[in-house]
This record gives sequence, C-alpha cells and structure tokens, in this order.
Amino acid sequence: MDSTAGHLLIASPNLGDPNFDMTIVYMIEHNDEGALGVVVNRPTDTPVADHLPAFASMVSAPEVFFVGGPVSSDHVIGVGRDRERIAMIDLDALMEGRVDSPDGFRLFAGYSGWSPGQLEGELAVGSWFVVEAFDGDVFGPDPTELWREVLRRQGGRIGRLSLYPDDPIFN
Repeated sequence: MDSTAGHLLIASPNLGDPNFDMTIVYMIEHNDEGALGVVVNRPTDTPVADHLPAFASMVSAPEVFFVGGPVSSDHVIGVGRDRERIAMIDLDALMEGRVDSPDGFRLFAGYSGWSPGQLEGELAVGSWFVVEAFDGDVFGPDPTELWREVLRRQGGRIGRLSLYPDDPIFN
C-alpha cells in the first residue's frame, strides 16, 4: 500500500458522492488501519472568533471554520504547520501554551475518513487523483477556487478537468 499521507486527493467529477463534489482533501494519515484527511476547500460563513475567540488571531485567512468532511461534524480539528510538516494540532495544548502557534493554521468541523482498504478501492476505480500538496493548498486565502487550480497545475488530461462545469446540466 502506498500511503497518501501528506498529499492531496482531488475528487474526480464522477466520484458520485455529494459530500465530496469538487473537493480537495489534505491527507493527514493513511496506513493499514485506514485513512483520515480534511476537505480544504469548503469554508463556512462562521467566523472562528464567534465560537473559539482564543484561536481567532492564529487561523489563516479566511478566519472561518471549514467543513472538514462528513465524519464527526460536531467536533473541531485543528490542522497546522508543525515545523516542517502539516499535521493535526492538539487544540488543548495550543490553548494552554504547551505548543507554539503554528505558522499556518485552520479549524475544521469534522473530517474525512476511510476504513481499512476503502480508500484503496476508491483510488483503484479512479474516484480520486493523488497529487503533491503545497502549503498554499492547505492555508491559502482563496480556497473556493482550489479544486480548479490544483487540477490545472497537473496539466494533461487531469488538467483539462479544471474546465468541468459547476453543474453538468449546463454543459
């Protein structure tokens, strides 16, 4: 098994799951026990300052919560740059000052998760494209255009998918 941890998953237009329509998932973990990531291009309209003011000055713009995925959407997950890598951040430790403020930082409502072998099956049928992740992908100021931007930079057949219409009915 090749781990997707530290990479992006780009949802294929034919994925067929409305939870992941035109999404980009940053993969935090992927091993024999399953996989976990967060959707990085679904900001909400809810400012972090409204619910967790202690983190408001730390989060990257836009300073709102993101929908991390359909699993445990009532729980908040912090993701930040921990020295040289992007990882989950212990929010209690951050609030108590036991860890330094991360360089880039986002708060996600929920996460995207796969049971053992599930993601491998989805990859095998072409539901996702696995590509290299850059800091700007996870912490950039304009996440709503990320799906098209990441596809476009791949070039070739995958890059042409960036022209896919928002609603195929209007194609």
